[in-house]
Amino acid sequence: MKHYNIAEFETYRPASNDNTDGRSTRQPRLLKSAAILLALSFLIVAALRFTHMSDQTLGDEIAWFAGLFFLGCTCLSLMATPRGLKGHWAEVWSGRAFLAGVAILGASTLVIGVDLH
Repeated sequence: MKHYNIAEFETYRPASNDNTDGRSTRQPRLLKSAAILLALSFLIVAALRFTHMSDQTLGDEIAWFAGLFFLGCTCLSLMATPRGLKGHWAEVWSGRAFLAGVAILGASTLVIGVDLH
């Protein structure tokens, strides 16, 4: 039977948004997510333009608007990452821009689905 070292289990801490020095690690993950969703917004716009369906729906215009929020989130995340301070204004506003972009992108896909169905 294998014996386990109890000290190893006591030092285990679940992953969090903080480093050991109290600095935030949230921004790199938010930056990566915003960049991926920005690319998805551009993909929606390009697909609707390429298939000549952009005249039939407002989905591409709404996707452009969502892309602007993701671009803003990306810029704010890049500003907040070197500082790493929790509660910094750039960190707070990048989270808000990300949530607004996700909501607008969801509305875009809903509009596309309704208009082209």
